[in-house]
Amino acid sequence: MECFNGIKIEDFAVLYGFSLFETFFVDEYGRVFLLEKHIDRLFNSMAHFGFETGFTKDNLMSMVMDYIKKYDLKNVILRLTVTYGNKNKGIEPAVFFSTRENTYKKAIYEKGFKLMVSGLVKNAGSPVIAHKTGNYLENYMEGQRALKNGFDDVIFLNTKSEITETSKSNIFFVRDGKLYTPHVSSGLLPGIIRQWVLKKSKEIGVICEEGRYSLELLLSAEEVFVTNSVIGIVPVNSIENKGIGSEIPGKLTGLLMRELENVM
Repeated sequence: MECFNGIKIEDFAVLYGFSLFETFFVDEYGRVFLLEKHIDRLFNSMAHFGFETGFTKDNLMSMVMDYIKKYDLKNVILRLTVTYGNKNKGIEPAVFFSTRENTYKKAIYEKGFKLMVSGLVKNAGSPVIAHKTGNYLENYMEGQRALKNGFDDVIFLNTKSEITETSKSNIFFVRDGKLYTPHVSSGLLPGIIRQWVLKKSKEIGVICEEGRYSLELLLSAEEVFVTNSVIGIVPVNSIENKGIGSEIPGKLTGLLMRELENVM
C-alpha cells in the first residue's frame, strides 16, 4: 500500500468511513479498462460530497498509471481511495493505493454464479447508495454471508421489494430477447461496466430497459448476468437454488461477454 499526504487518525475516513474509492482491474499489459470513466465517477462523487483535494482528473489518472508502472502491476486488482480529511483539525484529504490478488477463476464464466437473496433491505433514498463510499460494511458482511452459505453473492431488494444490485455488482436479465436492469432510482451504484453494457446493447440493436422490477420477474428470466470492473460480465446459473435458463451463458449474455472480451 502507498499513501500520499498520509492518513491521520482524526481523518473522517477513520472516524466515519467518509471516503470514496474506485476499484480497477489491471490486465496482463498493465492497462486499466475505461480508467477515465472511473475517475469521472470519483470526481462526480467528490463534488457531490464537497471533497476539497486540490487534485485534477489528470493528476489522479497519472497517479494511477505511475503506480502501476512503479510496481509493474499485472493481473491484479487495484484500489484507489480518497479520504475526506478533517477541516476542523486542518487535516487534508489523503490518497492511497492498495492491491489484492485476482482470485476469480476462468471457470466462473462457464459455470456462472449462484446468488441468494439478502434479508437486508436497501433504502433507495439513502444519500450514499449511488456513490462508492468507504461506508461499505453492509455490502461486505452480506457478501461474506453468501460465501459462507455456498453462494457467490447476494441480491439486495429495496423497501418496495424491488431488485437493486448485488454486494459487488450490477444485475441484468433477459426476457423475450430484451435486456432489463434496475434503474438507479431503485437504489444502486451505477457501475462502469453497467454503463458499457447499456451503450453496447444500443450499438448492436438490443433493446435495454432501465426500470423497477420485482424479484418474481427476475426469477422468471431466461438469462441473468452480473457486471463489475473486475469480473466483467458473469452469467448467473441460479437464484435461491432456482435454475436460470437452459444454458450458461445464455445467447445474449454470451454475445455481450464476447463483445466485452474484445475490448477489455
